[in-house]
Amino acid sequence: LVNNVALIALDLNDNQIEKIENLQHLTNLKSLWIRRNRISNWSEVAYLNRLPALRDVTLEMNPIYSTQHFYRNRVREILPRVKIIDAVPVNWVSGDPWQELAPDD
Repeated sequence: LVNNVALIALDLNDNQIEKIENLQHLTNLKSLWIRRNRISNWSEVAYLNRLPALRDVTLEMNPIYSTQHFYRNRVREILPRVKIIDAVPVNWVSGDPWQELAPDD
């Protein structure tokens, strides 16, 4: 990954990852999928603030996930630049079929 500084999407799903590290050089990374791993500490999620272009994260099915409402709000609080969490826009209102999708940055 060290030489892939132009990378815009990274799929790390299903790898038993416990710690998020060594990604800070990926300044163009927009999407990070790290679903179904072993992320159990919110400080690992906070590490992702080092990625200025990050707008889309998938973290579901990690130990940090508790209830959907708490988890999504916590991710939004820690990563305010992120626009999509687990493939769902952050402003999505459950049960409203007529809402507009968030515009792209």
